[in-house]
This record gives sequence, C-alpha cells and structure tokens, in this order.
Amino acid sequence: MYGVEDEISILVADDDKDIQKLIFQTLKKFSKNICQVYDGSDAVRELTEKNYSVAIIDLNLPKVSGLDVLKSVKNLKLATVLIVFTGEDNLKVIKECMRNGAYDFLEKQSDKVIFEDTVKRAIEMYHFVTDRKKFLEFIVCEFGNITIDKFRKLDNEKQRKIFATVQSLLELKMTNKS
Repeated sequence: MYGVEDEISILVADDDKDIQKLIFQTLKKFSKNICQVYDGSDAVRELTEKNYSVAIIDLNLPKVSGLDVLKSVKNLKLATVLIVFTGEDNLKVIKECMRNGAYDFLEKQSDKVIFEDTVKRAIEMYHFVTDRKKFLEFIVCEFGNITIDKFRKLDNEKQRKIFATVQSLLELKMTNKS
C-alpha cells in the first residue's frame, strides 16, 4: 500500500558499525532516507529535531542508553514508531521499554524475515497514526469544536455518522494511551 515514494524516514541507533551496515542494507528496500547514529545522545537529538517514521534503537548505547532514549522522547508524543533492537532478552527490560513507548522489541539474533516483517508493521503503524491524525485535524477544521450536546442537535445524518466515527477514533486513541 505504501512504498518508498511516501517519504518514509528511518533512524537507526546502534554503536556496532557492522550491525549498522547489515541493518542499512535491509532497510534500503523500505526507504531511501535512513539516518545512522552511534550513541544515545545523537539519537535523542535526531528524534527531537527531525520527523522520523520509524526508529530502531539499540538498548545498550553509549552516552545515553536506549531505554533513556525512549524515556526522553516519550513525552514528545511523536508519531515515530520505536523498535528496540538488542542482544538482551530480559522480560523486565522488555516491559520497561514497552511502557516507555516501544512498539516492538527485536533480539539482534532475529532472522532477516522477522526483522523485515517488524519494520513493515512499524511503517504500517506509522501510516495508521499519521492518517488518523490528519483525519482528526480535518474534522476539527470542518466542524470546529463540536461537543456531544451539539452532536445531539445535528439534523444531518451524514454529519452524525462522521461525528460518531470521530468519537470512536478518539475513544481508540484514549484506549491506546493506557
């Protein structure tokens, strides 16, 4: 559905240059816009200064850990889909990463198919989030600050259906935040 032409941008943060090369070769099929950084402070800087579709972050980065990268960008409410990529398989660490905004968690020993599938799903999630955001912005622009009371007074069936759809999307958004 979405391809390279959709301006997908991917950030890869890993201090191992050999792994960076392998990841880069794999990611070329998803995007021409791949940025590579080798420590956590550069990852935080990149994520706060630029818009990335997907970020693949090693948990054990120099300067700032991958977990601290997640914590740093969590409150920015970025559309970036974050994948933690590490050699660790500690369940406690995985849970902590997920609580701090990680979409998925990949072991460095994951095979290429699993890696590619995870990146593909992350890109699809990015499109879902950004498309939903654009839709909600359109609705707000078209209907202004509509409330439940105003909704009850709508006399147009089409407007009621649109508002009901928006309301269900907002409920989904609230469910996903918890």
